[in-house]
Amino acid sequence: MIILDGKTALFAAAILALSLSYSTYSRGDETTMTTTTTAKTAATKSFLDTFPNLKQYVFQEPKSGFYLGMGISPLGVGADRFSIAADFFQVHYLSDKLDFEILDASYGLTVAQSSEFESTAFIFRTSPKYRISNTLSLGPLLGMEYISFPKVGSRITNPLTNRATKDQPFSSHGLIYGGMVTETFPYKTDYLIQINAMAYQETYSTTRTQQNWVYLYDDSRIAADHNLIGANLVYMLSLSFLY
Repeated sequence: MIILDGKTALFAAAILALSLSYSTYSRGDETTMTTTTTAKTAATKSFLDTFPNLKQYVFQEPKSGFYLGMGISPLGVGADRFSIAADFFQVHYLSDKLDFEILDASYGLTVAQSSEFESTAFIFRTSPKYRISNTLSLGPLLGMEYISFPKVGSRITNPLTNRATKDQPFSSHGLIYGGMVTETFPYKTDYLIQINAMAYQETYSTTRTQQNWVYLYDDSRIAADHNLIGANLVYMLSLSFLY
C-alpha cells in the first residue's frame, strides 16, 4: 500500500476531478452537435414530404420543346422501286398544338427491277404538323431531293451551242411535296419515339436541266422511255428517336 501525504493526495484528487469533468463535457458537446445537425437535415428533407401539396408550387425549369433526332426509313415504295433511307440529322419542335419537323436530312438507296436503274439520293425535308391529340399529328411535307443513278451513263448538251459534257452518271434534283402523319410516344423521361407515314411526289427532270441543257443517254432504252428512271410518287414509313 502506498501512503500519500496530505498535499500529494489533494493534488491527485484535483487532477482526477478535472479529468472526469472534461470527459463529460466532451461527450455532451458531441451529442449536442450531432443532434443539431441531424435535426437540420431532417427538417430540410422532410418539409415537402410533410406538405406534399406544396410540390406543385415548386418552380421547375420548363422544357424548351426543341429536340434533335435520328432515324431510319426501312420501307419506301415507288412505281417500280423499293427504297431504304437513314435519317442522319433531325431538328424538331413540339408544343401543345404543333409538331414541327424543322429539318430532316436523309440518305437513301433504291432497289429497282433492273440493277442498272438503281439510285442514291440525299433528301432534305420539313413538315409542320398539327397535333390532333397527344399522340397523333399530320401536316404537309416539302423538301429538296438530289438524286443520282450511278449505272446510267449520260451527258448534257446545250442545244444552242452544241457544246456537251463528258459522259458521267446521270444526276438531277428537284422539289418534293406531299404529306405526313406522325404518331409520337414518350420514352423514359426526356425522349420521344416517332413513327411517320408519308407520301410525296418527286419532281426531278430527266429531260432538261434548270439551265435548259438537254440530257443525252448512253442507254437506248432510257432514251426511248425516260420513265425508267423518272420521278415517282413515293410512299414511305420511318422511325425516329428524339432526344
